[in-house]
Amino acid sequence: MGSPLQNFPNNPTSLPRMRNEILQTVNNGVTSVIAARGVPFVTSGTAENVGIVRFTLPAGWLERSGDGIEFDIWGVNSADANAKTVTIGFGAAGTLAHTVTGSGAAWRIQGKIVRMGTDVQRAMSTLIVTATPSLVAGSFTEDDGVAITVDLAATAATAGTVTINGAVFSQLRGPRG
Repeated sequence: MGSPLQNFPNNPTSLPRMRNEILQTVNNGVTSVIAARGVPFVTSGTAENVGIVRFTLPAGWLERSGDGIEFDIWGVNSADANAKTVTIGFGAAGTLAHTVTGSGAAWRIQGKIVRMGTDVQRAMSTLIVTATPSLVAGSFTEDDGVAITVDLAATAATAGTVTINGAVFSQLRGPRG
């Protein structure tokens, strides 16, 4: 038999302090879900389908450097070779766009948008798909002192559909000192 993983004192008065220390350690930097879509969304036509997931970050929500959002979006392309575009809009001008190709191809987009300083954000997302994996990066200058709208959208270039099977947007919290 091996030794125990951790040796806790057998003193009941120290348990509340230990519990608080453990909770602080666990909660430091933990993300929480901001918005999610669990029901599939199928695009129609060639017009942009906006608002698949849309939410607003309140003014000042990106309080410190390192604060931001993390996202995980997944779906499947229709059974044709037509390109589809999946975009994540951030505020007035920030956009991360991925082109999904491949007949019936399953795909996944993961990324982050993080505050680097006052009104300066960096973004990076990766599309994972059998046909054409891609990486998109950008720098945004959204005013983080006002509300910022985040919008997931998808568009079929000529015909066919793209199905968003799910999406999760989570909060990132930078270091707290």
